[in-house]
Amino acid sequence: MKIKKIMKQLIQKGIINRLNLEQEVEYFSNIVTNMQKAALLVSPSYILLPTYQCNLSCPYCYQKNFDLYSQSRLTMDENMVDNIFSTIARIEAKRGETRQEAKHITLFGGEPLLKGNKEIIHYIFQKALALGHVKMTIITNGYGLEDYQDLLDYDCIEHLQITLDGPEDIHDQVRITKGGGGTYKTILDNIRLVLDQGTKVNIRVNVDRRNIHQLPRLASELMAWNIHKYPHASAYVGVIHQTIQDKDISHLLDEYDVLTYLTSHLEEYPQLALYGLPEAQIMNSLQEALTKGHPAIGLFRSTHCKAHSNNLCFDVNGHIFTCLENDGTERYIIGKMEQKGDITWEDETIDFWQKRQVSRIKACKICPYALFCGGGCAIRAEERHGDYMNHYCNGYQAVFQYHMKKVLQSKID
Repeated sequence: MKIKKIMKQLIQKGIINRLNLEQEVEYFSNIVTNMQKAALLVSPSYILLPTYQCNLSCPYCYQKNFDLYSQSRLTMDENMVDNIFSTIARIEAKRGETRQEAKHITLFGGEPLLKGNKEIIHYIFQKALALGHVKMTIITNGYGLEDYQDLLDYDCIEHLQITLDGPEDIHDQVRITKGGGGTYKTILDNIRLVLDQGTKVNIRVNVDRRNIHQLPRLASELMAWNIHKYPHASAYVGVIHQTIQDKDISHLLDEYDVLTYLTSHLEEYPQLALYGLPEAQIMNSLQEALTKGHPAIGLFRSTHCKAHSNNLCFDVNGHIFTCLENDGTERYIIGKMEQKGDITWEDETIDFWQKRQVSRIKACKICPYALFCGGGCAIRAEERHGDYMNHYCNGYQAVFQYHMKKVLQSKID
């Protein structure tokens, strides 16, 4: 009797079903199709690349080999900015969006905050504010931030992302100026400058097998600088990915490697708690699902990221892309802005991106984690397998299992 009751409950909750494999795959595909339709209705995220130029010379920079990098104009001019924001305004109006609804705009590069870019960056902010309610994010190396102190007066800045590659002696071997000089102290000074003005900073720490063991030392240095005492400061660990020029990838890590390192060394180095854990939102959503009965639908995704639905990246040349990992690569251009602001859309390339849904990736069709990871990054899949319609797991399954076990253990306790 007990078993029948349990079985009934499992069937009601969808944990057990009577579908055969073919029917289940079809059911899964329908869910993904409907999710993708909904994703395409969400307001786009806009990304502006005012320049491909940079003041650093990091050896792993993926932009160095981009087709359009060397052909690029130096910096956006006001006419280009006007055309971009006219396009954004038309898109928002067509969607029926109002001035009160938030528009998300990110500045990227190259390095957007070069000293010579101040005038055009302020102009971009003025045009953005004219749209109404905007939230601005700036991805910067932080090296020239002292020249942009007045930029931090804009209330619309949501946060800055700034990268460190380890403690000073390690960071200064890789995140170097064009002349080979170190940047660590200048960047840390600028991080505190931003934090002192009340702006949120996310510190990204790039790691591979060669520097992951330096994480405790970097955390200690950041804490010595009192970074952890700022409520609007956070730090996380990001893995360095394979690039086209990488023949040997033995030094690369995945997300589970990072998780394993952080959790296995936490007792010895409690300062590692500064970084948080990869994919921590999994734990939070599962905790909500199991303790409050809220479904973990917020974790579901039909694709890996918004590049497959509603990212629009405008570069310095008026080219439009969907993904920051391949801006500057000619075959990934989804649109070209003409002199008067008209856009010629590349329908085949748009379709190329939008059709990569997790239900269309062979390995993902029968994967229990498919709706959580969305098939992984298309660019990484192409680099690793030679086909963007392949999967790229990046240790996701093991990371999910770790968080699930933690949540279940806490519920048992």
